[in-house]
Amino acid sequence: GLGDVYKRQVRTLTKINLKDFEFEGISYLSETDELLIACKRTSMENLDSFINIYSFSLKNFSLNTTPVIQIPKSENLKKFHASGIAVDSANLYIVSGKSAQLLIYNLENNSLGNVIRFEADELPQLEGVTLLSKEIVVVSEKAERKSAKLYRFTKN
Repeated sequence: GLGDVYKRQVRTLTKINLKDFEFEGISYLSETDELLIACKRTSMENLDSFINIYSFSLKNFSLNTTPVIQIPKSENLKKFHASGIAVDSANLYIVSGKSAQLLIYNLENNSLGNVIRFEADELPQLEGVTLLSKEIVVVSEKAERKSAKLYRFTKN
């Protein structure tokens, strides 16, 4: 099994008990040596009208409890609840299982790029996203009643 391939090394960097946050996905940002964390929802005042991205510094092992990126939930993002996140040097990719959407946020000019909406029967439960290259995005679908699936998309 997996335990035979990798020696088991469990180390808790820090334990954070934040009852106000529901984190869903993490991605490593090498330029700043930090983790970007997508928050599905929060009970903190005035934050639920945004898609909130938090940072966790790997230099000092601390969470910034103020969002480093806030994307306003426009009409087409009202039901967006992050379920996965990936990052490259120029863009942030966030998926929402609830709304079957892939959001691309431009990090260079801090602006919303594309929002790709999938048909609910096409991808009913998006759960994860990763990048194979600058041209290839892979998303995963949770196995609710069927088998789990991976989808590979190539940018045009």
